[in-house]
Amino acid sequence: GRAILTVLNSNDRNSFNLERGDTIKLPAGTIAYLANQDDKQDLRVLDLVIPLNKPGQFQVI
Repeated sequence: GRAILTVLNSNDRNSFNLERGDTIKLPAGTIAYLANQDDKQDLRVLDLVIPLNKPGQFQVI
């Protein structure tokens, strides 16, 4: 599908158009939201993280 990713910073925001096959890496703690641009096609998102050896915690890659 197609999406708009908006990343919020302390005093502004940046939006990015994403299409099938695009990848993006966001630092841990980043505030962002994703909106599907296509009402006729589902948006699929794969989120990859690295587990730590501490219960309840993880590391973003």
